[in-house]
Amino acid sequence: MIALPPTRPRPVLFATLAIAYAAGIFALSSLPGSSLPQHGRWTAWAYNAAHAPLFGGLALLVGAALVVESKAGVAVLGSKRALVCVAICFAWALIDEFHQSFVSARSPDGIDLVTDLAGIGAALVWLRRGFDASLVRTATRLTAFAAMAALSAWLATRPFEFGAGT
Repeated sequence: MIALPPTRPRPVLFATLAIAYAAGIFALSSLPGSSLPQHGRWTAWAYNAAHAPLFGGLALLVGAALVVESKAGVAVLGSKRALVCVAICFAWALIDEFHQSFVSARSPDGIDLVTDLAGIGAALVWLRRGFDASLVRTATRLTAFAAMAALSAWLATRPFEFGAGT
């Protein structure tokens, strides 16, 4: 559950914001790789780690557009709507990676999809469980989210050489 103000959720507003946000992701993916600063492995790691909060933000907006008001007056994102949110966001992540195959000096990467899913998953945890007052739970969720993003970004920047005799 997510605790929203006592007014009705505004799905059209959040859907509009989600579409604009998705367009922003598309615009960032349209930047040629040669136009991005390249300073080695740490820069590559930061670019890959940025996928998680980027797609987490998209999931928050899509999820907020799908939230409905329950009979108790609480805004709820049910299981079916959460799956719809994941499907929409993951589809956009797939489109984003496919789009990069047509951009100069960019390429699609399956590990980027894992990082995108880390962000989507973290956003859904918050949408489904709410932002509670427990600092320990909040810190644990933030740490888990950061660890997932960091690990998947690290994997994306590792040189994998299969069959090279190593």
